Amino acid sequence: LGAWIKFGGSSSSGFVWIVLGQAINALSNTFILSIPAGISAVWFGERERAIATSLNTLAFQVGIAVYFLVVPLIVPKSESHEKLYQNFSWFNGGNAVFCTLINIAILVAFEDAPPTPPSRSQALHTQSENNLSLVESLKRVIKNRSYVLLLVTYGIYIGTFYAYATLLNEMLSRKGKVTEIEIGVLGFAFVLAGLPGGLVVSIYVSKTNAYHCAAKLLIALTILAIISFATTVEFCGNIVVLCFAIIFLGLVGTSFLPLGLEYAAELTYPVLEGPSSSLLNVSAQVFGILFIIVGGIFITQLHTWYNILLVNLFLCAVMFLGFILMSFVKPHLVRQEVDSGKDNIHTQSSYQAVAEDSENED
Repeated sequence: LGAWIKFGGSSSSGFVWIVLGQAINALSNTFILSIPAGISAVWFGERERAIATSLNTLAFQVGIAVYFLVVPLIVPKSESHEKLYQNFSWFNGGNAVFCTLINIAILVAFEDAPPTPPSRSQALHTQSENNLSLVESLKRVIKNRSYVLLLVTYGIYIGTFYAYATLLNEMLSRKGKVTEIEIGVLGFAFVLAGLPGGLVVSIYVSKTNAYHCAAKLLIALTILAIISFATTVEFCGNIVVLCFAIIFLGLVGTSFLPLGLEYAAELTYPVLEGPSSSLLNVSAQVFGILFIIVGGIFITQLHTWYNILLVNLFLCAVMFLGFILMSFVKPHLVRQEVDSGKDNIHTQSSYQAVAEDSENED
């Protein structure tokens, strides 16, 4: 719906429609990003969930990467406003058709669940008549101290990635070291680099369950990547070096996306994956908006040679705050305990008690 509204607003008088369509897309984005962890839990076993969530989530990143690459080619800079509106119409129209075809395919071919639950934790969800309601689920996750700390950390981490994805064009163009097409290619590399990183991290945690260790390591590496990128932008004009710095930042910057969703599901079981994932994505959107606003102020309002450096230092500082918060998360993997049988749950009433035990422990 949002894509078709944007297509209808691709004219000189369609700004309001463009904003409305984008607002609808942004609202739906919160729900779409909460789906991967839920699909993985329903369809895959305990040793496959993290990898499935990674593939589902990082497919979303492929769309962003394609956006960076395709938009400068379809909608290049032009002195003619009429030509710009025509190019925007082609872009938004193609996007609307593509989204429509995907939705039709999902409605026709996708089933709700497999005949047999793939894990013990999912089987308990399926068999229980006392599954938590949405309101009860939200109350429980908010009372879970470890989850709340993860919620803020996830928001900071992914919000930082959103800020870089949004401000990258402005940061590099103001430095005047690369062309518009090169910025598009660098943005494509920035987002696409996270695909192998996220997959490797997911394979690692699926085998070791070391969610907490992996999360702290990724945050530390991201701080290092931000420092590397800031140094390159300020003091090195070589496009190859800049490309490597951006790839490093993208490699560690998006790897936390599937990890955070799976970690939240482990901490908050038996709450379904949807509510915990949705709150994580809301947190990421809120922090992303905040960081983009602050970064935009630094770039546009501070007319100094170090304004881009200030943006990087600010994002580095908030990432360090995220590292501190993650240190206080208690890595109690409730869902893994259920799958391994360590919980001694055999009845629906004791299934309901898992939430109470988890809540009391926090």
